[in-house]
Amino acid sequence: MVLELGSGAGFLKEFMPSLITSDLFPTPGVDLVIDSQAIKMTEASIDGIVMTDVLHHIPDCSQFFHEASRVIRKEGKLVMIEPWNTSWARWIYMHLHHEPFEPEAQEWKIKTTGPLSGANGALP
Repeated sequence: MVLELGSGAGFLKEFMPSLITSDLFPTPGVDLVIDSQAIKMTEASIDGIVMTDVLHHIPDCSQFFHEASRVIRKEGKLVMIEPWNTSWARWIYMHLHHEPFEPEAQEWKIKTTGPLSGANGALP
């Protein structure tokens, strides 16, 4: 069993029918409403977590990694697709992209005023 965090209107389930889709808010086609910082699943209950462009939106990444390691079985996988921090990408993200990109951040926390209000594309 694999959990997708931040599925939104995604289409991964078309290719992985057994995938459990989730998001922070109820969304059509999403199986579960889950906060990645407090995953309501038992310990070692899933084979893995997949997520696309989600990590850099999680307010407390350390708490997420704690939760992920708790719910993923031994030898399970955590697979993420995130922004790539190269010199060219850094220029694009800092000058043309609408989300914050702060490579000098000192911690794995994002300032937020509520759900989906914060980001740091440089965290990955």
